Amino acid sequence: MPGVTTGRISIADWVLAIIALGIATFLIFQNLSAPAIRQWDEAIYADNALDMYMTGDPIVMRRNGEVTFYNTKPPLVIWLQTLSMHVFGVNEFAIRFPSALVGVLTCVILLLFSIKALNDIRIGTIAVLVLATTYGFVKQHVVKTGDLDAVLVMWVTLYSLLFFHFLLTTPTQYRLICSCIGIGVAAAFLTKGIAGWIPMVGLFVSAILMRRVKWILSQRHTYLVAGLVLLLCIGYYVLREYLTPGYLTRTVKVDYGRFLTQTMAWHHHPWYYYFWNWYRLEFFTPYVFWLPVAIVIGLLSKVFHRPVMLLTTHVLVFIGILSYPIVKLMWYDAPVYPFLALLCAIGGVVVWDFIKEKIKLNKGSEAILFTILLASIFFIPVRDMYRRNADQRLPVDILEREGFFIRELSRNNPVLKRYKVLMVYEQNAHYTQVDFYMNAYNRYMGFEIELLRDTTLVQLEDTIACCQEKQLQWLKAHFECEVIVRGETGCEIMKLGQSSVD
Repeated sequence: MPGVTTGRISIADWVLAIIALGIATFLIFQNLSAPAIRQWDEAIYADNALDMYMTGDPIVMRRNGEVTFYNTKPPLVIWLQTLSMHVFGVNEFAIRFPSALVGVLTCVILLLFSIKALNDIRIGTIAVLVLATTYGFVKQHVVKTGDLDAVLVMWVTLYSLLFFHFLLTTPTQYRLICSCIGIGVAAAFLTKGIAGWIPMVGLFVSAILMRRVKWILSQRHTYLVAGLVLLLCIGYYVLREYLTPGYLTRTVKVDYGRFLTQTMAWHHHPWYYYFWNWYRLEFFTPYVFWLPVAIVIGLLSKVFHRPVMLLTTHVLVFIGILSYPIVKLMWYDAPVYPFLALLCAIGGVVVWDFIKEKIKLNKGSEAILFTILLASIFFIPVRDMYRRNADQRLPVDILEREGFFIRELSRNNPVLKRYKVLMVYEQNAHYTQVDFYMNAYNRYMGFEIELLRDTTLVQLEDTIACCQEKQLQWLKAHFECEVIVRGETGCEIMKLGQSSVD
């Protein structure tokens, strides 16, 4: 079994691990609820969770009380968000709390893997600090928003590292480990459908490299667990189709068809897209420069050769699969970051052990110098991540202005509770964010907000909130407008007086 530390873990190592986990928790939860709900995915899931919270239906996705096929993913994250709203109320924090919580749990999994499988808690400590300062992980669409990806990352990390733990040790507890892996695989599917199964290809390749495939396939428990997982997943599809006919057709088109067909042009990217994002968009800087060195060092290490080989194979296979379809989105590679963090950490520990052996440090000096070294290395990344999280003046998409303005009004002008929002778009999907705020505020904060999707619905004496320049010009051309509030994003709320047009 790999590792250089045996026996009891020193108090100093435990303290460093706890501090690293504390830093990670702070950065993940820092300003979690500061931005308004974001348009598109987060708003869609927030709408689904709000309707589930209101109706109590745990299976069928709804929006504004009506069945919707816009989100065809299984409902695990929606369940978690609904439960969170029961605890924290209907707000941004409740929508994002599950993502942040599983982000912390992912860090805990890295620590446990380093202790149980690698016999070196220092690897887990460094990996947690790397992951917590990786922008590709601590950003929108992963742990900072109420999307599906953070929960997916946790389940993928859990079942993958359990499998690696099995490959790196003797299979004395195979039934228990196999059952836990099955739970992780099923939960990953219930989080994001087929995306939860893609990492299993890398695990299969890893099993081939470790010459364990034949043994695994000879165990009855393997087929029992696999059968139960398939039964659960297929059963969900069958149940959903029974409750809402047409669901399967839509799911095949949306969730599976994107691998074979071209969709929106801005989703089309070259094969190296994910690797390039690690540098271009700073998703894995500065660690992207250390990563190849760490992999080479780890592969040359007698102690960590096998785990580095497995982790590297897993990452390359996963990214390879993602890179094949022309459709690529910048959060699809989120599940690889915990494994990249482990690779960087292993390389760092190997280098540190080589140095300390050369200079022959005693235990006390080693602990002090190691702590100073960690503080020196991670001071700037932690500071930079803190600054990213502290600056919440995010660019507001043109389709997000109304929702941002409604929230701004509720906080700065709480007496303005009755007004209409003029927002004219052809596609129903453009109203997801504003729908969440209207439904939440009307039902749980005593507001009376009405959405107007056409200028013909505007009436004299209305109090109108509007953000679209074209509609603002129309209002001012047809009414005497008394502006009550001007927002930061060009939005205005006004009282409409006598028409200026005969």
